[in-house]
Amino acid sequence: MAKSINVILQKQFSEDRTGIVYIRTIENNVIRKKSLGIKLLVSEWERYFNTETKRFRNVKEFVNSEALNNIIEKALEELGAINNEISNLPSDKLSFVRYWEVCIKNMANHGSKIKHDTVLKKLKKYLSTIDKKDLRFVEITPLFLKEYKNYLLTQNDPKILSNNSVVHYLKMMRSIVNQAKKDDFFTYIKDPFNSIEFTVDRKSKSVLNEEEVDKLLSTQIENKVLKLTRDLFLFQVFSNGCRVSDLFLFRWNNLSNGRLIYTMFKTGTEISIPINTNMGLILSELIEGSTKYETIVKTEEITFRDEENELHSINLNKLDKLIEHLQNPQIIYNRLVGKYINQMSKEVSKNMGETIEYKGYTIDTNNSQLRQMIDLKQNLIDKIESRFLNTLFEEIKVQKKKGETDFIFPVLSDEDFKSIGPKNDFKKLTERQYKLIKHHTIVYNRNLKKVQELCGIETKITSHVSRHSFTNLLLRLENVNLYDISQSLGHSSLKITENYLRGGFNIEKIDYLNNTISKRYRKH
Repeated sequence: MAKSINVILQKQFSEDRTGIVYIRTIENNVIRKKSLGIKLLVSEWERYFNTETKRFRNVKEFVNSEALNNIIEKALEELGAINNEISNLPSDKLSFVRYWEVCIKNMANHGSKIKHDTVLKKLKKYLSTIDKKDLRFVEITPLFLKEYKNYLLTQNDPKILSNNSVVHYLKMMRSIVNQAKKDDFFTYIKDPFNSIEFTVDRKSKSVLNEEEVDKLLSTQIENKVLKLTRDLFLFQVFSNGCRVSDLFLFRWNNLSNGRLIYTMFKTGTEISIPINTNMGLILSELIEGSTKYETIVKTEEITFRDEENELHSINLNKLDKLIEHLQNPQIIYNRLVGKYINQMSKEVSKNMGETIEYKGYTIDTNNSQLRQMIDLKQNLIDKIESRFLNTLFEEIKVQKKKGETDFIFPVLSDEDFKSIGPKNDFKKLTERQYKLIKHHTIVYNRNLKKVQELCGIETKITSHVSRHSFTNLLLRLENVNLYDISQSLGHSSLKITENYLRGGFNIEKIDYLNNTISKRYRKH
């Protein structure tokens, strides 16, 4: 049986003088109806509606004909777009605001709850300015979205939002519309967000350069709180730019077989990175009775044979003095250096020539002895670091036995998070626990500003600058590709990394490339 489609007026009671206009379909004796939200006098319906054309007659006596015909045409057009299935037509009564409130209530992540609640409150504030208490799904049109976007960009309520913030707000609103579609709660025939541009302004990210990182490493800080703050930030940098939300939640059981292994709080991505020396130096200070790096530096030695096959043994301190002496032979060196070193000094004095850069030193091209000692120093440093890290890994095993679910860094209270089991499922944080993390993040950023001033650094330091700085330092290395960077940062796709890198990293490299091209091609 063919499907029939009609526009009808239906009264609630037979004696009513008014009715509601519906679209009605009949197929296989199944009747379906959809209200168009038009309330009309029966007399007007009978006088002005043409049942054949399914439109109101365009006459002077009935001034609403054009507006009502537009509603009917849109409904019939939508009906055709969904294969004449009237049950799929959007309902005009479903509340978008109420649906969003339910979504927020059911969110497991408290961070998402807070962000969505903030954006929804902004929408409600806008609705109040246009005398609306609610917003239905069918009222979210391209025109509504453009007017709302303009409000966010221009009204000081309580402040004018930046373009990037507005894009963020609208994207969150769109995510709820998409969720409604997944839940089969509401579906648009034409997505109203298709007419909105989601272009963000690209801003240069704040990053620390090599010199500023060196200042952080070398500045002596007496205040215990600020010293810990500096160490936390450096740990972030040298652990592949980990986020502060992960840093605070690191437990001793996240350290295993010389690696830091954890699940990123924000994305759920698993990360595994080796504990390097800079990370190890910070960790060792948190273990009572840990073997200090300085102790190993003093005691560890390396041996080498001179040209006469005589064996010598030397530690790092003496080797540094020896290198300084070989760079500047006129410097009087300790007599304990021995006959072989004195002979080396004479050879260096005789053969001064051109200089080159070699492993961080400026050396004479003819000074083979100096080159040998620099290589020896690198081997000794490798030996020292290997011994230090291997010792530290054993000490970490002991520390884990004392309390594997204790936090590594003394920021959060273990007692406040004892409900989180040994599997570190921090997605199950309570609202109170989440707010504790946020509170300590605010305090941490406040202290980072003090550290910045103490170290004489111009770049504004925040917890997230560590992630940007790690990326910028990574970009300065040779032969680093996009995939390497993506894996190091724990991104789920290369597209995310591409967007992340559009923020003005490694300006020096870009300047170098620009100047190189300029020198290569000159205007005549």
